[in-house]
Amino acid sequence: MKLLLIPTLALALFSAMAQEAVQLETIRVKGTKEGKSAEATPESVVVLRESDLPAAGSESSLGALSGLPNVEVNKNGESFSIRGINSVGVTGFQKDNLSSVIVDDLFQTDLALQAGSFWLWDLDRVEILRGAQSTSQGVNSLAGTILVDHARAAFAREGAVKVGLGSRWQRELGFRANEALLGGRLATRVAYEKDGSRGSIVNLATNNAEWGSHNRDRARAELTYALNETSTIGVDAKFHRQAQGGSYTQGEDPFARQVSEDVDFRTTTRNSQIGLRYESRVNAAWTAFLHGGFSTSHQDALSDADGTSQNTAGARVERHIDRYASVEARLNYRGERVDNLVGLHVHDFRLQDDYDFDLLYPVTTTVATNVGVEQGVDRRRQVVSVFDAVTWRMGEGGAIVAGARAESVRSTYGTDVTGLRRANLGAANNARLDAYLDKISGAYGGENRRFVVLPRLGYTWGDGTHHYGLVYTRGYRTSGVSINRSRATAVEYGPEFTNNYEASYKFASGAWRLALNLFYIDWRAQQVQVQLTNDFYDSQVENAARSRVYGAELEQRVPAAYGLATTFGVGYVNTRFKDFKVRDVDYAGKQFPFAASWTARVAQEWRPTEDWALFTALRHVSPAFSNAENTRKGAAQYEWSANAQYFWADWVFELYANNILNARTLLFDGRPTSATSPYRASYHQVNAPREVGARVSYLW
Repeated sequence: MKLLLIPTLALALFSAMAQEAVQLETIRVKGTKEGKSAEATPESVVVLRESDLPAAGSESSLGALSGLPNVEVNKNGESFSIRGINSVGVTGFQKDNLSSVIVDDLFQTDLALQAGSFWLWDLDRVEILRGAQSTSQGVNSLAGTILVDHARAAFAREGAVKVGLGSRWQRELGFRANEALLGGRLATRVAYEKDGSRGSIVNLATNNAEWGSHNRDRARAELTYALNETSTIGVDAKFHRQAQGGSYTQGEDPFARQVSEDVDFRTTTRNSQIGLRYESRVNAAWTAFLHGGFSTSHQDALSDADGTSQNTAGARVERHIDRYASVEARLNYRGERVDNLVGLHVHDFRLQDDYDFDLLYPVTTTVATNVGVEQGVDRRRQVVSVFDAVTWRMGEGGAIVAGARAESVRSTYGTDVTGLRRANLGAANNARLDAYLDKISGAYGGENRRFVVLPRLGYTWGDGTHHYGLVYTRGYRTSGVSINRSRATAVEYGPEFTNNYEASYKFASGAWRLALNLFYIDWRAQQVQVQLTNDFYDSQVENAARSRVYGAELEQRVPAAYGLATTFGVGYVNTRFKDFKVRDVDYAGKQFPFAASWTARVAQEWRPTEDWALFTALRHVSPAFSNAENTRKGAAQYEWSANAQYFWADWVFELYANNILNARTLLFDGRPTSATSPYRASYHQVNAPREVGARVSYLW
């Protein structure tokens, strides 16, 4: 870590000595929905433009954010952590995430993200709000929120087309076009991107050299119609499709980048979504916003049920379907002394999962038999909430900020499980196993209703250059129902809550930007996936834990000097379970999984002439445990990437490289935990090897 900081600080001081007087635009924060500047917002927030994240081959996805202060993208993009809190849950995957991703005002489900709904082509900005955003965003925002805005349809003519090739047959094609019609009252925008790679992993059992490949198609079309000078309506339609191979390796040497499975891993995910938007500036003080959206995703997955080269358990087949519909209305008032935001939010989310596979059931400590399992799961969440945020300016630069959200949640859960013995084990073993399968087979379900109130209270002070803030926010994840299949019971669990305390200092002068946030999180009634016995099916979600998190983020943008601009950020987080014990294991004092203590990113943009630009980024993620028991640990991550651009007339020529030093990092150690386990294969996660490529773009 020290080796990373020393050259960065030296460069920052050098740039400061040669400061140019450059005025940056005022950056408005969208995620809080209040329209405040980044400096006047006490919460920790970073806003990145397209030039801050130059897409480079396979980095045109969520992984581009890894290494930002207290932001860690885990297991090759399968999940991410904000302030040490993993998006899919700290100890289990409850399908109600702890962080939300919102793209063009619409919440993105897990399946939508797996289909490729997070993409950087035709990007306007990415905004990351760290810390609980439950008062403004509601469920799924306990750890934070990531917002992505693509370029909106504008009343002008412009466009671009790109073609790129890279190592491991990384290829990309992109197109975007904007047009104004009907005398400048209708703006249209379309964008399309296709990219793919054969990956870096080989399946020895099937001789498949493209086992780790991916292939994505992403398209959007937007219309904006100006009703008058102050009001617009718009529609935004998107389609995403991704075919994805496996992302794990096997064997004693994880960097051999090999697996040996008789069935190739493959998932194909499709997502379609549409959003309708109305915006109006009623007068100088009032603005209105209305958004309705619908998203649906389908995923088909095929994998090896036993993870070996032998056809022991055959193929595992999965099918997942989700539907998400929402409506949100907001009214903003901005007065001389008081600002007020009031809103209404309604959404309905449904997820259906179907599984068909053979489970290797242990008959003895050394013998296992095939058990056919078919399971269907149907989850649904219906939410109605109202929220309000007030800022009262008291004079002399001070202001009180307050808000609250009242949310009513109805959760239902149903599952239908069928177990079938595949082999004759003898009369005694047959009877014992059949009795067990009869017990777990059947249909179970439950319903849960909860009403929560989430307050926010703080104080800010600023003089135009220096800004200070103190804020308290209550975060939560919704209640629900889980099924203990071994005991054939539906188990309700309540909502989990965090008390979030945050202090901030932010400085803005000309092109200088500096932000420091300190935080402490007290986590109560934490939802935990509890394994009650050694029985595979004897698990359920309980409000079983209490924990605490504290840390800080520091970010600085240095004014450009001699064409060079530098942005530096570092984050520190300390996570600990305080009261969490399951069976004979006491987790008190242990760290959260995927909670790297240190994250850092240094980004530089150098424009020596009008024709040349060079973007570089160096990021660091410290080692983090991969499980709540703290028995598995990933290695420290250091990665350096660069993108060089040459501009000639309307053409842009690029060369890019990811992982320039070809660092090898074990992200997840997946060695078997038991010599007697029927699952003896290793499932490691490693980083991607060095990738180089070129891109040509034509702009008009």
